[in-house]
Amino acid sequence: MKKTLQKLLPLAYGGFFNSLSYVAQPWVVQKAFTLFVSPRKGKILPHQQEYLKHAESRVVTVEGLAVQTYTWAGDGPTVMLFHGWESNAFRWRKLIDVLRPLGFHIVAIDAPAHGASAGKVLHVPLYQKIAAGLMAQFKPQYAVGHSMGGMMLLYHQHLGGTDSLKGLVILGAPADLKNIMKQYKSILRLNKKVFDGLDELFKSDFNFRIDDFSVAEFSKSYTIPGLLVHDKKDLIVPYSSAEKIARNWKTAELITTEGHGHSLHQKEINEAICRFCLKTS
Repeated sequence: MKKTLQKLLPLAYGGFFNSLSYVAQPWVVQKAFTLFVSPRKGKILPHQQEYLKHAESRVVTVEGLAVQTYTWAGDGPTVMLFHGWESNAFRWRKLIDVLRPLGFHIVAIDAPAHGASAGKVLHVPLYQKIAAGLMAQFKPQYAVGHSMGGMMLLYHQHLGGTDSLKGLVILGAPADLKNIMKQYKSILRLNKKVFDGLDELFKSDFNFRIDDFSVAEFSKSYTIPGLLVHDKKDLIVPYSSAEKIARNWKTAELITTEGHGHSLHQKEINEAICRFCLKTS
């Protein structure tokens, strides 16, 4: 029953949006966008809190939002960790447990509308503003982003990056907004009127159209050292995304895995991240 409801609910939303798109397009488009950027989960669960309580907890206000940060102090370079959609800082526990013995100073965050942070929505432009503000304060030498967090870091680099950064680690990141929006359109079966309205919304609110936003294209100009990790059997973000980015980002190394899925929590990946940070420090 639950799986059936999960399949039918997007279709119900899509049908509702489509039926009203001819009489109230601006309202419908805004509602469709709000649904797209509103996470259903990602808040901290009790067992996750048990791990995170051992970090130094600090709330930082950025862009008017209270953002939860967690710090594991070390004498070495600072590494900042940015999780993906419907996740939180707990997802980094296995990487943190590998980084800490090497002396790295580690800062993880809960993105807006996730974990213990404030907010109701999250999208890449907002995430980038939050990350930029936090990195200006914490001055990391390395930033690691998973999925949406990785896409955000590549967009941040496109906008000028952060001077303190010596390297970027990107795990399972999408290459283009176009493919994400096509999937959203397909899941909800949105008509052309709603989808075109979303394209106009991106242009008016963020100054780019859906087809223009490609971190694969942006990465052609990057000179910062990078490490890309992607699994060939990733069912969330196709491996072709990593191939597109790797072709253009000439100073990045691509590590391909098979059978590790989208989360990329495995020890060998975490050790590769450590080696990358040590090599470029």
